[in-house]
Amino acid sequence: MIINDREYRITERALRGFEDAISAQEANDEPDPSFRAAMRAGLEGQAESLRRELEEYTRLQTHETQRLTFTSLQELVEGIAAARKAAGLTQTELGERLGVDQQQVQRDEARRFRGASHERLQQIMEILGIEVQGSITLPGKSKSAAPVPSFHR
Repeated sequence: MIINDREYRITERALRGFEDAISAQEANDEPDPSFRAAMRAGLEGQAESLRRELEEYTRLQTHETQRLTFTSLQELVEGIAAARKAAGLTQTELGERLGVDQQQVQRDEARRFRGASHERLQQIMEILGIEVQGSITLPGKSKSAAPVPSFHR
């Protein structure tokens, strides 16, 4: 997920690179047509993935996207970072509301909030007006943690 303008620009450049590589494939003189087709399919798949990310970021900025779904904590924290952009706040503005400098917000977002406290994440969510609804699937008996071995002398 793209979470800021810098990542957007990087993704745009990467997409142009894949598009150039796709164009170059047309002139490829590889004699094996199945190899050429596989190479092209791989490049097109990567390009399409990048296009989807760019479109998703644009929808966030224009408020076309109102709900993000997630299936992991990693996706949740990426959504929190994207919500800042969707809320129209700069890193500096969020930092001011948090009582930290812009560089701290930038580091937190770049690291996808690894190392950020639960309290910091909660504070950010409150500032941005993020509501989280979800469920937790508990492991069944067969998926539970391995029993603790007992040692007998």
